Amino acid sequence: MIFQYRAEWPPKEKSSVRQPQKECIETSGGGYNRRMKRFEHTLTTLPWKLRCITIPLPAVRSITLMVLVRVGSRFESKDHNGISHFMEHMFFKGGQRYPDTMAVAGAIDGAGGSFNAFTSEEVVGYYVKITSARKEIAYDVLSDMLLTAKFATEEIDRERNVIIEEIRMHHDDPTSQVSTDFHRLFFGDQPLGWDVAGTEERVGSLKREHFLSHHRKYYYGANCVITAAGDITPADHEALCSRYFAFGAGDGPASAQPYENLVTDRIFIRERKTEQAHFIFGFPVCGAEEEDEKPLKVASAILGGSMSSRLFHQIRERRGLAYYINSGLATYQDTGIFQVSSGVNLSKIKDALKFALLEMEKIKNEPVPPEELTRAKENIKGHTDLALEARRPDCGSGRRDRGGYTTGGAKIFPEREDEADGRRPVYARCGLGLGLQDGVGRLLYFQERLGNDAQFLIRQVALHPAERVRGGNLV
Repeated sequence: MIFQYRAEWPPKEKSSVRQPQKECIETSGGGYNRRMKRFEHTLTTLPWKLRCITIPLPAVRSITLMVLVRVGSRFESKDHNGISHFMEHMFFKGGQRYPDTMAVAGAIDGAGGSFNAFTSEEVVGYYVKITSARKEIAYDVLSDMLLTAKFATEEIDRERNVIIEEIRMHHDDPTSQVSTDFHRLFFGDQPLGWDVAGTEERVGSLKREHFLSHHRKYYYGANCVITAAGDITPADHEALCSRYFAFGAGDGPASAQPYENLVTDRIFIRERKTEQAHFIFGFPVCGAEEEDEKPLKVASAILGGSMSSRLFHQIRERRGLAYYINSGLATYQDTGIFQVSSGVNLSKIKDALKFALLEMEKIKNEPVPPEELTRAKENIKGHTDLALEARRPDCGSGRRDRGGYTTGGAKIFPEREDEADGRRPVYARCGLGLGLQDGVGRLLYFQERLGNDAQFLIRQVALHPAERVRGGNLV
């Protein structure tokens, strides 16, 4: 219960001592309920099956308009891998009312707004943040981009070079490359294991007819959600969506290729002349919104979600082995990854891996102290509050945001204490990246079970030289 106190003067009752009286006014519920009341939403489905979500925030003077489309690299064939990300770029080349890039950018810039987009495995998003006095411009520009894009051959050829340079930029970044390699090894040769941006070869082969076909297949009413948050009413949002976003209805949301539990190699090595070795190890976990997702998010916060987390304390603060180390949870519609990543000095890689794996064993076998559990939950709640108040996704470039995009954030809060008691299993498989030779960074991954096998992994990390790693297996 939260109370505001309003002073009244003079006091209602006679008193020899003139003091202000306090009137108790209940403003909202506490804790979880208070957060949810602050972000109540309205969902409307238009006749062509387009879903419109409104989140009124009367205290602000801007809105963020976002269009989410159920498509991404997981919906692609191998021959067309990267087309969802490529198409995201192509929408900014203009449509009918805003015929080129300058017209699109000038309309938003002229209203003092900002806009961007992102692509992941399971969703593509386009958003504009703009003053509420000029909000109709956001609907006008986004709808023109998405409904009347021209996909001109000359623009495709020009943007193809931009995409290829983006791919090369990420390949030159060890922290980005290690993530790409890890997912390829972890999931194998299926869409979840492919790079969201595709390969240079695939991007180079895409033609105008491929874009037109992809657009018809996925950009329709039942496959889209349009959300507006800020200084806007549900009636206004529904009216503007009806006026501008006249998508075809379609039969229903698109379906991605089902996840397959493929047998993959246990080790991958990429040689780089770097000063650091970057590693990732992880475990397959449940999909999004399944029962175990909540305790896994809390476990990630405990292990590596903050400066007070176990991995940060043990690896960086106590032993000085790494500049960064963190854990994270990426969930998709039917599977997920719990992973730990770090960048360490080449001579410290064995110690960093050993102590990181020991922390995994500890959280698997020992109950989490109540105060640490409470701190982790409050950390998640606080970060969620800050993210919701931003009124737009913290999505960066979007291309490397493994795990898709989730609106709202309400479901990360456990409803009962025993739903996140820190004693659930962390599942069964891990991938590992490590560097073992002076002057040459090596990325090594393997998948293995925890339990007794974790001790085997620790001994291997401590004992074997890089020369013993051949052909994807420990020898």
